Amino acid sequence: MTDVEVTVGPVAHGGHCVARPPDGPVLFVRHALPGERVRVEVTERRAGFWRADAVEVLEASPDRVPPPCPFAGPGRCGGCDFQHVSVPAQRALKAAVVREQLARLGGRPDVDVEVSGLEPALGWRTRVQYAVDRDGRLGFHPFRSHDVVPVDRCLIAAPAAQAVLASRWSPALASVEVVASGGGDVTVLTRRSRTGLARVVDGPSRVREVTGGREFVLDAAAFWQVHPAAPAVLTETVVGLLAPRAGERAFDLYAGAGLFAA
Repeated sequence: MTDVEVTVGPVAHGGHCVARPPDGPVLFVRHALPGERVRVEVTERRAGFWRADAVEVLEASPDRVPPPCPFAGPGRCGGCDFQHVSVPAQRALKAAVVREQLARLGGRPDVDVEVSGLEPALGWRTRVQYAVDRDGRLGFHPFRSHDVVPVDRCLIAAPAAQAVLASRWSPALASVEVVASGGGDVTVLTRRSRTGLARVVDGPSRVREVTGGREFVLDAAAFWQVHPAAPAVLTETVVGLLAPRAGERAFDLYAGAGLFAA
């Protein structure tokens, strides 16, 4: 079975939906939506399940939209799972994934899950890692591939994180990373291997992030939430749930940059 028509079932982790054909293993299908009838091509065979791409939509979901990004789709950029899904439906699918994981792995089917409607839907990502192809062009890897799809823009990247796309880079590099911090700093880093040390080639080595009336100064390669609204949403949620009172102490057991401890 390499090319088959299936009716798509519920969403699963990793941008997939589950399909159960009568004459084959379970399929984890990308580029589809629950309830759709699609033609799929199998991309990977594993013991007990196969992965597949929806290459033709025979019966579309009402939540399907034309992907705004020309690089989205089977065999193309693997960075965005739901470009073909309306924004409200994207949030519902992500909530369903977390709800299923909490129930199946955590034994907590009673937990309510809400995905915050962070805006904007495009042009928000402040930290972007581009791969470098053999010609020195920047792009992204397809899903589960080491190939590189060159791009001339990225619709989810912040504008300041896209200027590097106009240049050619050394093919010896594995990646070019851009940090466009909330404090107005823009730093470009390069790596010669996927897990190698980052080298600052432009901009400050330490960048400023601002949230909740506090300024954080951190290494440009350090972790920080990639959506500019996420730190405030996360900290307000945690503080609201803790309802701390004077004299109490809290332990931030995985402090990172110190966002929650502050």
